[in-house]
Amino acid sequence: HVAQRTRIRMTSVSKKRAASQRVPAIVETRQEAAQKPLTLVLRAAPEAKRARVGSILEQCLHSETADQVLEHLLQLHETHLPLLAEDLKQSVGRLRQVWLVHEPNAPICSVVARLSAELALGVDLLPCDLQEFVLSLIKHDCADVKVIVLKCFQRLTKHFSSQVEFCQLVQQIGKKEIHNIHHAVRLECLRLIGQLSHVTGDSESSLAILEEHCDDEDPRVRTAAFEALLSIHQRESVLPLSLYYKSAKALQDECEDVRVVAVRLVCALGLLYGGNTIPLKPDSSVEIRLLDDAFIKICDMVNDISMTVRALAAGLLGDFRNVSVKFLEQTLDKKLMSHLRVVKSEHERQRELHARGGSLDWDSGKSWGGSVPQIQLDPGGMTLMSAGACGAFVHGLEDEFMEVRSAAVESVCRLGMQCQSFATQSLDFLVDMFNDEIQSVRLRAINCLRRVSTTMHLREDQLETVLSVLEESSPEIREALHALLSSCRLTSPTGLNSTIHAVLDNLKKYPSDRQSVWRCLQQLGVNHGSLVSALVPELLSTHPFFMGKEPDVDDPAYICILILVFNAAVRCPTIAPQFPSHVFRHYTYLRDTLPDLIPGIRIGLPAVMKLNKPSKSTGQSGGRAFLCQVLSRARSASSLLTCRDAQRMWQACISDLQRVSELDSQLAAVADCSATFLQCQLLMQKVNEVLSQDVLLSSEAPGHSSVPHTVTSIKELLLLSYRLEHTFPHLSPALLLRSRLIRTAAHAMLILLAVQLDWDTERSNSFAQMKLCFLDRLKSIKSFCDSHQLSLPSVLTPLMELDLVTVAVESLSQHLQPLVTGCFCTDIAPGDLSSVRQCRVVLRDPQNFSQDDVSKFVASLALSVHVEAALHSVSQLDRIAVQVKFPDGRKLLLSPKPSDIRQLGANEAKLDTSTVVSHGIWTDPCQIELCVVMRYSTDTREGSCFPFITALQDQAHPTAASSHKQPHPRDATQLVAAGGDHTVSNAVHSHPEDSLEEEKSVLAVSEVVRINVHPQENSSKSYNVFGP
Repeated sequence: HVAQRTRIRMTSVSKKRAASQRVPAIVETRQEAAQKPLTLVLRAAPEAKRARVGSILEQCLHSETADQVLEHLLQLHETHLPLLAEDLKQSVGRLRQVWLVHEPNAPICSVVARLSAELALGVDLLPCDLQEFVLSLIKHDCADVKVIVLKCFQRLTKHFSSQVEFCQLVQQIGKKEIHNIHHAVRLECLRLIGQLSHVTGDSESSLAILEEHCDDEDPRVRTAAFEALLSIHQRESVLPLSLYYKSAKALQDECEDVRVVAVRLVCALGLLYGGNTIPLKPDSSVEIRLLDDAFIKICDMVNDISMTVRALAAGLLGDFRNVSVKFLEQTLDKKLMSHLRVVKSEHERQRELHARGGSLDWDSGKSWGGSVPQIQLDPGGMTLMSAGACGAFVHGLEDEFMEVRSAAVESVCRLGMQCQSFATQSLDFLVDMFNDEIQSVRLRAINCLRRVSTTMHLREDQLETVLSVLEESSPEIREALHALLSSCRLTSPTGLNSTIHAVLDNLKKYPSDRQSVWRCLQQLGVNHGSLVSALVPELLSTHPFFMGKEPDVDDPAYICILILVFNAAVRCPTIAPQFPSHVFRHYTYLRDTLPDLIPGIRIGLPAVMKLNKPSKSTGQSGGRAFLCQVLSRARSASSLLTCRDAQRMWQACISDLQRVSELDSQLAAVADCSATFLQCQLLMQKVNEVLSQDVLLSSEAPGHSSVPHTVTSIKELLLLSYRLEHTFPHLSPALLLRSRLIRTAAHAMLILLAVQLDWDTERSNSFAQMKLCFLDRLKSIKSFCDSHQLSLPSVLTPLMELDLVTVAVESLSQHLQPLVTGCFCTDIAPGDLSSVRQCRVVLRDPQNFSQDDVSKFVASLALSVHVEAALHSVSQLDRIAVQVKFPDGRKLLLSPKPSDIRQLGANEAKLDTSTVVSHGIWTDPCQIELCVVMRYSTDTREGSCFPFITALQDQAHPTAASSHKQPHPRDATQLVAAGGDHTVSNAVHSHPEDSLEEEKSVLAVSEVVRINVHPQENSSKSYNVFGP
């Protein structure tokens, strides 16, 4: 077998070399083809298609040569079949004539078979004449044509699975053709039988045929038979237990593809019949569970000659559940179990000796069958496990291919989470994988060890290996290791002290890991309170008699130490009395600046600094009760007070909700969503107050006109409605409908504002477009209600039956006024927002710099800005972008690469990218604003509304409008990808006068960071990284 595989390998290498020599000719052909001009071809009308199909079939019947017939059939294949039902019968008749005339020609018959299948797939019910013709195609003598026909049968039976009679006829054809001498025909028949076993109900005969062909002489047929059996199992059909022995035998097959499918089938049957017991050997009385036997056999495949089989076997080992502990532990030991012998008890040995007629005393040598020296037993007949199964994970973790090592690490982790003793023994192996040469394997080993080490303790020798990884240059590895240290348990103060110093050195070398290091030390303090208590004097540099120097509270290392000891003091009350006096002041400062990392401490602090730390349940119920109280005040404000008082009450409720969001992270999403709804209500109330005036704005002084403020409120109302819909996932359909209703009301306010102003004929087109956009918004709400089975709001019912385009302007206000005044956002209860979440992005880098910290770079060259952010509850990561705003008002959007966003959990992700900024010469240091935004798509054509808004602003401020339209140089600002040498093509350049729609198509989901930059004049005028 080895010699045969070597010859096959050398033959494949020679073929690859020969193919590589032909590559230049292929490339030239492709280049020549690429130079041909591209043309757009419109699809023909149905009548033209029918005439074209008929003419092509007629040409096929009257063609003289087979090449012409084949060319016409290929043209027919490109005419976008299927046809109409009335033309189907005639086309089938002509295809039948072509088949009969050119039946000896295999290529023509193959194309006819494909065309027949295409015609059949175009109808819902298979006609009898077409069914008869398709079934008769299998009678062709050529094996290649039979293969094409059988593939067409597979497509047809999948499409017409409800027609059981047709499927039964096809299955009978497959069982008849299964004995064909050509391997490709048998292969397609096996696939067809496996596909139809659950449709026709004849599963027993199908399984018998598939099981019979598992021993076929051709490895491709054997592979197809096992794949068909596996597909039957995946359709939740029960396979017989007898297939287990045949699958186990196929594990030693010489074909790699057979072994791959056999490994999957053995694993599936082992999990299906895991509780059954089978004899260890056919003539042995020792029994073993089928689950354990399958586990042993899969372990043996870890030593297979093929890398694909080894990687698959190593990965499938983690799927087993409830494997015996002795077999699990044996996979980590290369020593063979019980010296290759079945261990028997003393009672069993004495009973066998008595059955042979021997005595219980020492043998005298005179009796026949007495005690004799132990003979050399056959290892193949007496082992509980094969030699290759012993140390299976040792072999897998030491494999030369990273795929095998990575799969073995994952399986060790999954098995360790089920068995505590196995996890303890595998700890050394997982720690040893930290030294792997491949980064992805090291990262997987770190993550797997974090999952299994929550209840285990790391020894000091293991901890030394773990801490050495902190010197890695990869931030992903370091962050994963910080998470590992956060979850593991240490055994001694010495180990904890080494960990603290290693983490502090990590922070000194990589300051960008600040947030990750802080969270790591926070969890170390929570998990090791008693160990931290012994290290407090050393960590805080305190002395029992002498007072030391007060550390700088802005020192990063000192902040890390305080985070550690403050979190440890919560669990260990003996730590707080050891604090010097300055630590209490630093605690108050850090408690306000880092509330997520510094807990509330009550024991040991002075009386003025004691924090009333309520219990978890009391705190949650108190915060939720206050939230309900605020929403109740908001609901009663509109009915009990005047308009001005109601606005003041809503503003106070918004402030209270924002404060709740800052103090209670669990109620932050509910509070922010409620505050956004109240902001919408407040804005609508202010706009209605302006629109209710009898004489609107025209009599006011131009400098005091309220038109810009009203337009700004309407724009903000539209933006808030989109924020409700896109930044609060899991919002109920009723509240989503409420947000769309807010947008519709804002659009109606815009129309009412236009009605009350004097318009000239030049702006009539913009007003008509705005009314059409309003109709599109009404249709969008109607389709949303229909798709979610919601009733249409009563304020929209009259507008659905009205044609706003033809309605007179005088009566337009009368129809839109109920929508504007009848949209309320205060009747929202906390129960409606119980499942809501909030898309939130926390920028870790860059941070807001001081005024004295200025980043200088040469004008027209590049300044790299590293952006690192934590993404929370962002469902569509492809919508995330980085926005940079320059001092001259330009805004640029950069879409990060998919590799820059890494998924950490179900609702957590990390953004790590770089923006490269370039600009012209500035005379003074200026600030650029950077934030993370989310793209969204509007539900209507809102672009037609923005020219109208710009016109309103121009009418209110003609002087400002003229200065606003001054030209700006636009060729200086560039945003390029990190490390690239060209401008990014997907960077969106927006300008205040260019496209207000682009400015409104993003939502800020993070805080705005301001960076002081100062481009200097370039001394070398001839050089520019962006070209001339």
